[in-house]
Amino acid sequence: MYGIPRFSVTQSVMTNLLTGIVIVTGLVSAYLLPRELFPMVSTDFVTVVTIYPRASADEVEKTITVLIEEEISDVRGIKTLRSTTVEGRSVVVLEVDPDIESSSKVERDVENEIDKILTDLPRDAEEPVVREFVFDFPIINVSVSGAASEKELKLVAEGIQDHLKRVPGISDVSISGEREEELWAEIDPNRLYGYGLTLEDVRLAIQMGGIDLAGGVARATGREFIVRTKMLYNDPEDLRRVVLKTDGAGGRVRIADIADVRDTFEEAVVIGRAEGERCINLEVKQRPGGDSIRLVDAVKATLRDEIEPTLPYGVRVGLNRDISFMVRERLELLTSNGLMGLVLCLLLLRMFLNSRMALMTALGIPFALMATLALMSFTDISLNMISMFALIMVLGMLVDDGIVVCENVYRYRQMGIDPITASIKGAGEVFWSVVGAVSTTVAAFLP
Repeated sequence: MYGIPRFSVTQSVMTNLLTGIVIVTGLVSAYLLPRELFPMVSTDFVTVVTIYPRASADEVEKTITVLIEEEISDVRGIKTLRSTTVEGRSVVVLEVDPDIESSSKVERDVENEIDKILTDLPRDAEEPVVREFVFDFPIINVSVSGAASEKELKLVAEGIQDHLKRVPGISDVSISGEREEELWAEIDPNRLYGYGLTLEDVRLAIQMGGIDLAGGVARATGREFIVRTKMLYNDPEDLRRVVLKTDGAGGRVRIADIADVRDTFEEAVVIGRAEGERCINLEVKQRPGGDSIRLVDAVKATLRDEIEPTLPYGVRVGLNRDISFMVRERLELLTSNGLMGLVLCLLLLRMFLNSRMALMTALGIPFALMATLALMSFTDISLNMISMFALIMVLGMLVDDGIVVCENVYRYRQMGIDPITASIKGAGEVFWSVVGAVSTTVAAFLP
C-alpha cells in the first residue's frame, strides 16, 4: 500500500497543512470536550414508581399496580413487564424491545397511558413517576450539619437545593437524610373509651378534618395507642381542634380531650453524619454531556458566594465524594504518560537511528492524540474513565508502530536510497503489517 505514503511525501504542502489543521482542531477539542467520571449509560428499561403512604402491600397492589399493568400492557415496544409491590410503594419495570429505536419514545407512550388513569388512583397516592433507567453518578455531595434543630437544617438544605438547581448544567439535586414532619397524637385509651369512641372513629375524624392519611397507623405499647399521620398544617393546634363527637346539648369531644398532640418527624430511613453530627445530604447530578470539573467548580462557587454568607449561626456546609478529583487525576495520568512516551521514544530511537528520524517518529504521538480528540468532539464522546483508559493504552501501540515504520525507512536509507523513495517504500512495505497488528487489538474489544 504505497498510495498514502506517496501522497504524503509528494504533496508535502498539503500534508503539512492537514497536519496543522488536525493539531489545532485537537487542541481546541481538548479544551471543549466534556470531562466526567463515567459516561451516562442508557438501558432498555423504563420504571413506573408510585408512592402510596401508609398503605399495605395488598392495598397498593389492588388499587395501583394492577391498574397500571393493565393500562400500559399494550404499549408498543414493551418486551416484558414486571412489578414489585411493598408497603407504601409500587414499582413497575418495563423491558424495552431491543428492536425499538429509542427507549425515550416508549417512556413518552407510557406517560400518556398513565395520564389516562390518574383520576382512578387512590386520592392519597402520589402521581406515578415514569423514568427511563440510566446509570448516572452524582458529581459531588453537599452535607448540611451543625448546632441547629432538624427543622432548621431541613430548611437550609431545601434552600441550597433551590440554588444548585439553577446552576447551568445541573440536572437534579436530591436530598437524603431528611425526615418529613408529622403530628403524633398519643391517645389515652381510658379517655377514648370513656367517651364511647374507638380508634376507627379517630382515624375517620382526622381524615374528614383535612389531614392526608392513607390508612392510619395504630400502635399498642403498654397503656397507650398512638395514631400517626402526615401533617398538612404548621400548627398542632389544628389537629387538637378536630371534632370527634357531638351530643344533643351542643357539647363537642375533640382530639385534645383524649390525646396529647405534638410535632415530630417520621422514622429515619437514611441517617447521615458529618463530623460526628447528624446531617442532611444533597446529591448533585449533571446533565448528559456536561463537564464534571467545570460543574463541580460552579457548585463550589455557588456555595462559597451565595450560600455560606447566609447560613444561620452554627450551621456548616461540607463537601464529599467529589469526583472531579478522580477525573483530574486521570487527565494528569494521560498527560504524563503521553509526555513520558514521547521522551522515551526520542531517547530509544536516537540510540539506534539519527536525530531527525527519531524526532519525526516521536511526533506521531501528539498528532495521533490530537486527531483522536478531534474525532471524539465530532462524535460527542466525552473524556471519561473509559475513553482515557483507551487513550493511555494506545500510546504504547503508537510508539511500537512508529518504530516499525521508522526502522524500515532507515533500512532503505542505509542502502543508499534517496529520502523520498526510502520513505515511500519503507512505509508502504509495512503498511498492512501495521494495520493487521492494530486490527487484532481492536477486534479483541469489539464484542
